[in-house]
Amino acid sequence: MSSYDRKKHLEALHAERKANTRNKVDEAIQRLIRANKNINFNSVAEESGLTKATLYSNKDIREIIETLRHQQAQVPTPAQIKISYADIYKKI
Repeated sequence: MSSYDRKKHLEALHAERKANTRNKVDEAIQRLIRANKNINFNSVAEESGLTKATLYSNKDIREIIETLRHQQAQVPTPAQIKISYADIYKKI
């Protein structure tokens, strides 16, 4: 009879769940980028089917979402670009 190591079994299950969560988040973010939608905790949670608590509690995932959200905030929206072009033409 083989010995059953509960601790190793639970560690393996935890690692598998963590990998599945990360894959769901990565796929959700890719879909949001392709759809040109905002990336934030609400949109990633909705797209991935995970809870916001899961996204906030996982340090790596939280950092990724915050970084992408910050990057998107730095990119001007089409309306902002239109306004800046209008300002340039007024000066000419």
